[in-house]
Amino acid sequence: MSLPADLHALAETDDEGRVRVLAPRPGLWVDAPDEGDWLGPGARCGHLVVLGAWHRLFLPTEARGRVATPPPEARRAPVGHGDTLFVLEPLAEDLAAAPEETAAARLEVRAPQAGRFWRRPAPGEPPFVAEGDLLEAARTLGLLEVMKTFQPVRYEVAGGLPPSARLLRWLVTDGEEVAEGQPLAELAEE
Repeated sequence: MSLPADLHALAETDDEGRVRVLAPRPGLWVDAPDEGDWLGPGARCGHLVVLGAWHRLFLPTEARGRVATPPPEARRAPVGHGDTLFVLEPLAEDLAAAPEETAAARLEVRAPQAGRFWRRPAPGEPPFVAEGDLLEAARTLGLLEVMKTFQPVRYEVAGGLPPSARLLRWLVTDGEEVAEGQPLAELAEE
C-alpha cells in the first residue's frame, strides 16, 4: 500500500500578522481544518487530491495561529495554485504556548486499497460503527467493495493507532469511491 505524498502549503503574512494559507498547486482540497482550530508550524491542514493522487497538506514552518475562516461547504473544494485555503489569526503572547496537539497528530483509519466504501452491512441496516463509538482491535468499520467482492475494513492496532480509540467523525460518505490510502475516519485516542 502506498501512502500519500506530502505537500507544504504556501503562506503570505499581512501587516496585521494574519497569515493567508495558499494552495501549492491545483486540485481538490479535502479535510479542511475547522474555524477556531489552533495550528502550529508543520501542522497538517487537510489533503490535496491532484489527478486522483492524495497528498497530505502541511503548514509551512513560519505559519501559526487560529483558523479564522470556516471550512468550505463542499467536502472536496476545487482550488487553483495560490488560491486562499483559509486565514490564520495571530495568537496573543499568552497563547503562544497553545496546545502542541495539532492536526498533524490526528489519528485516521485509511483505505487499504481503492474501491467503494460501505459503512453498513446492507441497505437499511445500521452502520457497523457510529460516530462516538469506541473502537478496539479487529472491530469492523465497514466494507470495501472491489469488483463486487466485499472485504471488511477493520480497526487494526498498527501504523501508530492506539489499542483503543473513539470514532470522532467519518471523512467519507456511505458508498463513496475511495483511493488507496485515503482517510476514512478521524479518531481520538481513548
